[in-house]
This record gives sequence, structure tokens and C-alpha cells, in this order.
Amino acid sequence: MRWFLRCSAALVLTVALVGVFCSGSAHAQQANRMVQGRISDMTGRPLSGAIVYLKDVRTLDVKSYITEKDGEYRFEQLSSNDDYKLWAEMDEKKSQVRTISSFDPKNSFLINLHIHTEK
Repeated sequence: MRWFLRCSAALVLTVALVGVFCSGSAHAQQANRMVQGRISDMTGRPLSGAIVYLKDVRTLDVKSYITEKDGEYRFEQLSSNDDYKLWAEMDEKKSQVRTISSFDPKNSFLINLHIHTEK
């Protein structure tokens, strides 16, 4: 009987530990991500008033950010389970579209975009 009680206690402890590790890894996969960077013209001059778009590929939700004089933008609390498309526009000109993949293990991204502003 003692042997049975020890084995039962060991089994309960093992199941509890597996549950803790599994929930911990699931939480790590849900970690929020962040993307930031600078929008500039082709010479590297920061662009004030550029609109930066971030599109969730799964939900099709689009967030936007209008740059100030330093040309910088920042999006936070992004899901690590979703893919995103990122681009900037100004005066009917558009930057290259960049992708943030859910398969990329990073939680922080620095993506600088350039807009060809010459007419």
C-alpha cells in the first residue's frame, strides 16, 4: 500500500509539472511583439507626416501611425501568432511592403522604410 501511495504522489507531481511547463511555453508563444523604425526619403532624410500602415494578414485589421519630424513610428502589443504587412505612404508615393512572419522567433523588429519622394 505504501508503494502505491508513493507512486500515486509521484504521478500527481509529474502531471502538475508537465501542466506548468506546457502552460508556460504556450504563454511564451503568445508574447506580444513590437515593430518600430524610421521612414525616410531616398537620401535618408526623415519624413514628417508619412503614414505607416500595419495590416494583420489573418484578420485584415489595419493600424496606422503618422510620423512626426523625426520620421519614427512604433506599433506595440502585436500577436506573435499572426503575420503582418508593413508599408508607408506619403504624397501618393508608397514604400516597399515588408512582412513580419509568425514563424520569426523575434519579439522586437526594427524596420526602416524609404519612400521615393521625387516627382
